[in-house]
Amino acid sequence: MTNTISYFQSIPNFDFSQQSEELIKVYKQSWIKHGWNPIVLNEEYSKRNELFHKLDLDNPDANFYKTISSSMWRYHRSCYCRLLAYCQYVRENGATLYSDYDVMNYGFTPNLLKSIRQDSYLCPSRCVVYLGINGLDETETAILNFNNNLFQESEDRGSCNDMNIINKYTKCFNFQKDQNNQNYVSLIMPDFSNQTPLVHYDGGCYLRGIDRKLSRLQIINKHNRL
Repeated sequence: MTNTISYFQSIPNFDFSQQSEELIKVYKQSWIKHGWNPIVLNEEYSKRNELFHKLDLDNPDANFYKTISSSMWRYHRSCYCRLLAYCQYVRENGATLYSDYDVMNYGFTPNLLKSIRQDSYLCPSRCVVYLGINGLDETETAILNFNNNLFQESEDRGSCNDMNIINKYTKCFNFQKDQNNQNYVSLIMPDFSNQTPLVHYDGGCYLRGIDRKLSRLQIINKHNRL
């Protein structure tokens, strides 16, 4: 089976993190079903990356957290740790597909990688990325330069989040669709009309009309019953 990687590190006293942890089992099941060996990395793996020890990740006043709510800095810290873990895995194992743990697989098989270029992201939110060596190098350079204040972000809320920094300060990544110019990934919709092989059950689903009384696990289970 072909390896695919994700990342999860529980954040104490953070409800979103606790709710996310219950997705790991169904995430793995959905990917195994379609021929993958899903591996969930954590912060211990991030620490294998030498760059981890050069960054100011544990300082709430670091550049990484300047434009986010003070209550959310540990979450954003985890997002940067996630990228370090992915980069280290690719350094050790070669180009690898990574996905967020809330991306469920409904038909995306390993043979599809043959038609996907390395350093491609399969959705604008970068929840699924085929990371190669060039992407590894550019990602780590962008994170280090941001840590060292070699560039400053605007004061716009959230401008310092990891997705924005990587999107803005790397050049090798490209958005890729399938051979029919269709998306590989879509955000879960309120009517569960998604037809893509990968579906992202992101926290923003509630803003798009999903019932807020449902947890994301309940939303996944409801979709699976349709």
